[in-house]
Amino acid sequence: MCSACGRDFVYPVRWSPHDDRHWWMLLRCGACGECREVTLPDAEANSFDRELVEAEHKIRRAADRLSRERFAGEVHAFAEALQLDLINADDFAREPGAR
Repeated sequence: MCSACGRDFVYPVRWSPHDDRHWWMLLRCGACGECREVTLPDAEANSFDRELVEAEHKIRRAADRLSRERFAGEVHAFAEALQLDLINADDFAREPGAR
């Protein structure tokens, strides 16, 4: 959680081992931009890492879904244009000398 705005958009910008059982991290809030340094026990750092990996997977799945939806919309629009004879093969012909 961000100590400035209270949102849960905090992520590590830099990190390194502090000692045998702790990690130093520079955290930044994606909501307000606040940065802070923390030292966390290994267990907390590992938990944080698991949460970040899970969040990354959720974001990736959402981005993939949005990409598929956008592509499906483009395919639908192209098929509709073909059915209405708004485009034909000439629209895709290269002009002489064009690359």
